[in-house]
Amino acid sequence: MHQVIGKGGFGLVRIVEVKTTKQQYALKYINKRQCIKKDSMENVFRERLMMQELDHPFIINLRFAFQDDEYMFIGLDLALGGDLRFHILRQAGLTEQTIKVYSAEISLALSYIHSKHIIHRDLKPENLLIDLDGHVRITDFNVAYSTKVKFPSSRSGTMNYMAPEMFSGKRYTYAVDWWALGVVMFESFYGIKPFRGDDDRQVVHQIKSGELHFPKDYGIRGTTKPDSSNLFKDIMYSLMTTTPTKRLGGESMDAFSNGISTHEWFGDIDWPSVYERKVFPDFIPDMSKSNFEAAPALEELLYDSSPLTPKRRKKKTITDNSVVLNRDSLAASLSASLTSSPSTSHNSPNMSNMSDKEKQKEQERRQMAFIETHFTVYVQGSGIGVLDTTTLNRLAIQNSMHKLNLDESRAFSSARYLSPLAQGNGDERQTLSASASTSSKGFSCESPKASLAIPIKASLISAKLFENKAPSRLVSENPFHKRPTISPSKSDLGEFK
Repeated sequence: MHQVIGKGGFGLVRIVEVKTTKQQYALKYINKRQCIKKDSMENVFRERLMMQELDHPFIINLRFAFQDDEYMFIGLDLALGGDLRFHILRQAGLTEQTIKVYSAEISLALSYIHSKHIIHRDLKPENLLIDLDGHVRITDFNVAYSTKVKFPSSRSGTMNYMAPEMFSGKRYTYAVDWWALGVVMFESFYGIKPFRGDDDRQVVHQIKSGELHFPKDYGIRGTTKPDSSNLFKDIMYSLMTTTPTKRLGGESMDAFSNGISTHEWFGDIDWPSVYERKVFPDFIPDMSKSNFEAAPALEELLYDSSPLTPKRRKKKTITDNSVVLNRDSLAASLSASLTSSPSTSHNSPNMSNMSDKEKQKEQERRQMAFIETHFTVYVQGSGIGVLDTTTLNRLAIQNSMHKLNLDESRAFSSARYLSPLAQGNGDERQTLSASASTSSKGFSCESPKASLAIPIKASLISAKLFENKAPSRLVSENPFHKRPTISPSKSDLGEFK
């Protein structure tokens, strides 16, 4: 384990390294009990489900996932250059040329995300990370939305970056992400947000009005620099148009081709070269200096009242330090888990006779058991541990029963149970059979020992799929070239420090 580089809502983010290959990743800790306490289980599972579908050079991609008794772990691409907010402040605003390269990379990533029927909904400088080569990467799919059933209507994201239609209560489309890109462009250059106010009401009013004012006297900490070009102003106007259908690119998944990439401001951009990471911004972070705040590491130390006192480890249910599993044995373990006995959740105690405190404990126990069963070991490109919407449907059923204080034995005794699709697609409903197996192309959701059948610890998870090279992408996703698809290597599993 290496330094702490960030802190999320449920735990820290650390750098980890594969011992055999020296390949580094960002490991996101998600505390199970905190996740349950904040009623965020569905968000975590939904984010992982969507990220399994993504693999792009300008996205922080999911590479592996696993769990222990206390945490769920998400292994992600590592970007050590800090976030865009950090560099906007440090550089007193970025140059127009640097913003152009970043915007081209973000546009390619958004176009790809939209092609997968996903709206990000929270594009902002904090969610744009700079990697070792100076390229920008989109991260944080916590409030992203899958549009495979229908478009969203809920207000989600960060207010200053939300498009006007997100405040209407009506359904909105991919165009909200292009609006947010316009806001990011403006802030990256001028160092201030285009829509701001003393309170939320004023901010919303300004967003709905869509009135853009380009400051003449600007610059962070009193600095000055040349004004932006007319073409730069024009593309920002076009992206921050209040009517979605008139916004640059429109509302379709094809917004990139239908206006974004052909705008005159991008006239000197070689899009195939950008996609292949051959175009670099004027500014590349100095990796010899820290590009992160020191607060998370200090906070980790202060969180522990006796940081230097040795502590006894809790007895783990998942144990086996002696064996490093290879890909075949891991697959065999998963296969065995699929044929294990059906879930015994219907034998859970009847909550109707419990006190409120007992009900709360029982609900937490059931949700912890759900995580242990369904948050499978996952390795990108191996076909191992892929989640599907069935898992989220079952989670939605369980959460609904908990909120209604229903007894599971009564709820599951019904032949069928209607549940909203757990991807946030509220009105669409899917019928699940309580008696039939709910397995699909991923793995069975009815196996109570899916993760327990895999005797594996955090230190034994694979990342050797990407040995001696940057994580492979399916190059057939390249929108500019037709090439043979290159699949990730299928080497044995490595071991983490």
